Amino acid sequence: MAQDVVAVQVISHVDEVWQALKGQEKIALKLLSEAMINNAKLEITVMGAVDTGRLRRSIEGDDNGTDTAYVGTNVEYAPYVEYGTSRMAARPYLKNTLMNYTDEYKRILEGCLQNS
Repeated sequence: MAQDVVAVQVISHVDEVWQALKGQEKIALKLLSEAMINNAKLEITVMGAVDTGRLRRSIEGDDNGTDTAYVGTNVEYAPYVEYGTSRMAARPYLKNTLMNYTDEYKRILEGCLQNS
């Protein structure tokens, strides 16, 4: 009885895929931080936490050339707005920025992965 022989060659493209994703990672990080900045500014407005507009204008992002982006503000009273005080209710604009826009952030990531 004769047996058929099948030769299989496995070629890995893991390195190429990783490089494509790494290129999209920077783009995704930039797009996500821009979306989060805009959403945080919107949340501040929606929550009625705008008096002079200083806090809203101060929200920025920074990635420092790393794989992590930071979105926030250096305004000294920002934590009091986010967490509240004994005299003022919390208006969690940063927490809401993370929680209320997850579908938008997923779409951004999916778009970047589809473009890789």
